[in-house]
Amino acid sequence: MTERILLVHDDPELPTITKRQLERMGLFEVILAHSAIEALDILEREKMDVIICDYQMTEMDGIEFLRRLKQAGDERPFILVTGEGQDDIAAEAINLGAARHVQNGSELAEDIISAMDSMSLHGVPKTILKESEFRSYFDNNPLGIFLADEHGNYVDVNPAATRITGYGRDELLSMNMLDLILEEGRTASMERFGRLLETGSFQEEASFTTKYGERRWWWINAVKLSGNRFLAFTEDITERKEMENLLQLMRFSMDNSSVGLYWVSPEGHFLNANKGACEMLGYSREELLEMDIWGVDPCPEHAQNERENRWNLLRQGGGLNFRSVHRKKDGTQIDVDVSTRYLELNGVEYEFSFVLDITDRVVAERRVRENIKLYMDILNSMGDMVLIIDENGHFTEVNDAVVRILGFSRDELAGLTPSDIDLLADERLVRERMKKTFEGGELAFDSVHLTKDGRRVDTSVTTTPF
Repeated sequence: MTERILLVHDDPELPTITKRQLERMGLFEVILAHSAIEALDILEREKMDVIICDYQMTEMDGIEFLRRLKQAGDERPFILVTGEGQDDIAAEAINLGAARHVQNGSELAEDIISAMDSMSLHGVPKTILKESEFRSYFDNNPLGIFLADEHGNYVDVNPAATRITGYGRDELLSMNMLDLILEEGRTASMERFGRLLETGSFQEEASFTTKYGERRWWWINAVKLSGNRFLAFTEDITERKEMENLLQLMRFSMDNSSVGLYWVSPEGHFLNANKGACEMLGYSREELLEMDIWGVDPCPEHAQNERENRWNLLRQGGGLNFRSVHRKKDGTQIDVDVSTRYLELNGVEYEFSFVLDITDRVVAERRVRENIKLYMDILNSMGDMVLIIDENGHFTEVNDAVVRILGFSRDELAGLTPSDIDLLADERLVRERMKKTFEGGELAFDSVHLTKDGRRVDTSVTTTPF
């Protein structure tokens, strides 16, 4: 049998986490209510053994809810959840008939267990302590259950304990809890057992090793039954732990990436940004999360009034790649390459963007273009013909004198080879001359070139590697 707990709490996340932690033990069924009004409705329809309620809620706070229950003659144990420094509220609750009070926070489940321990036999419902019922509960529980003495020697285990360790029942009953723990973790294990002796309970994750030497992670919920008996409920959480470690590695890698990463809502609001994005733009993460994308991207196509069109385009295509400009906190602008992807997770849509600062590259490209233009201006000012040939023997650029003398346009010459306009050179001779040029530097020879209209032009040619 399990005890049914009604947990009344309006926080969007904490109640769900607490419910999962409590139900891991296999001793409790937790029903959630997000307001006192909803809780009253549940209590009319369903049987509950314990009521746990947050103090600070809208519509009706925990004290008023407790007062209403007591006025109606409700004698079920009531535990009030208060905030730090609310001792006066806790005292008022006790005066009104609350059995215990606990403090809100990340350890709420553990505090609830401790409070319930003091109201029953250390969290194990009295209703299951009859020998026959307890044996059935013990043997059929999907969690591994270990019963140990005050020295940590196992005196009883259930079938689930043998499955998760790989040992047989008789093997486990000849072992101590330290036999399942790697040597480097034994000090921490002894500290946990000492805490169990002192406080009567503990909950936490720990690593163990199976009979076959495989390291596994377990969630342990241990309680003290008597002076020399201790009960531990264990759940194998290795797969979840490995996934959490992988997610933690991914988060760490993404947050510390030099590439700017940010997540944006369909409305254009920043939802998250990594360290690279913050350093690139000069904003803190908190500052960016108060902004919209057009606050850093001044390009007209990314303006607020274009957001809906832009979002639909992203959603239909699944992703966009483009070059843009971002404005930093100090007002300076940087050139960026942006690769953005449409994501949907649990029904929520996101724009996920990789942003690379290419300002230095853009400046370098601009300088190259300027140098090429200057170089071509010099070549075009020359009266002699200048033809540039790539490694495959094709013309890639010619100056104005070539166009004027031979009569071909640049587009017509593009892709041609010297043998197409040199009457004295075939492809083999062109390749030989190119080889000699690359090996020995300049090469000089006389030739005859053909113009577009069929005329012959005597030429003196000098080739040089470029």
